Amino acid sequence: GMTAEIVCSVVCQLVIEDVHNPFALCLIDKAGSGKTIAINFIKDIKGLTYMSSDFSPASFVSNIAARSAKQLEQIDLLPRVRWKTLLVKDMAPILADNDDTLRKRLDILDGEGYRTDSGVYGQRGYSGDYLFMFVAASTPFPGRVWKLMVGLGHRLFFLGIGSPTKTVDELIAQTQGISFKVKEKECQAATADMLRTVWKRTNRKVTWNHEANDKKVVRTLAQLADFLARFRGDIFVHEEKWTKGETLVTTEPRIEDASRANQCLYNLARGHAVLCGRDHITKEDVWTVVRVTFDTAPNPRPKVLRELLRKNGKITSGQMKDALGVSL
Repeated sequence: GMTAEIVCSVVCQLVIEDVHNPFALCLIDKAGSGKTIAINFIKDIKGLTYMSSDFSPASFVSNIAARSAKQLEQIDLLPRVRWKTLLVKDMAPILADNDDTLRKRLDILDGEGYRTDSGVYGQRGYSGDYLFMFVAASTPFPGRVWKLMVGLGHRLFFLGIGSPTKTVDELIAQTQGISFKVKEKECQAATADMLRTVWKRTNRKVTWNHEANDKKVVRTLAQLADFLARFRGDIFVHEEKWTKGETLVTTEPRIEDASRANQCLYNLARGHAVLCGRDHITKEDVWTVVRVTFDTAPNPRPKVLRELLRKNGKITSGQMKDALGVSL
């Protein structure tokens, strides 16, 4: 339920007039855990979402030989996902790409179009307002991806599903009750109906009432962005040879500027507000940002953070729920 609500909050950012940053969310969980269920809830909604197995530069802007420019425009993925949410069910193979290929893929997630140069067609592509949102799912991925994202200026946010391991009784109940696919289709229909209602109600044009925002909440969002910049920072460790042997040496941590994260997290809270029928942010919107913030860092940092907050930190789970409307 919470996962689907956050995913819909990503989608609803598209109806806000002054949103210009794509929000890219990747759902993380172990294989076979059902992490793609929330993606299935919003797939195949005509005019709102677009499912694809890839989002490589070659698929966004094609340079296939022996095709006319008009034919290439029909093949290009970028204009087809413009002002929609691009869905990728399995991000793991993409994140396993070599660094150069993955860097080019992640560069696409800036919302300002994409251009390529080839010996056949010269330069072709698109520039301007090519905003789209992005939701994907993946199993946990290697730490090198985090190091690469630091150099790119983080383009991805993450949500750990953390599905509990089912007991034998729960596994039995799963096969003896109403078919899982029947339940999923019902949820898919309800979610699609809700999002279409948002699009119809807003006419894809929500003028944000910044003055009506809860100022305390806006400050909390900025503090979360400032925290996230450090939380997902990278520490480079290398070995150096000394006269008495080898030793590990660390450099200064690479900490991003919090501006991009601040805008994206603010937009996520606004997407949740739109989902709830509002044009301003209230305390009810903060928990979506807290969940994503606390999961957008390499393991084991999210687990360690939650343990510190629960047991040894100054903020207890109850205090967090009272202050932010979310339980850890």
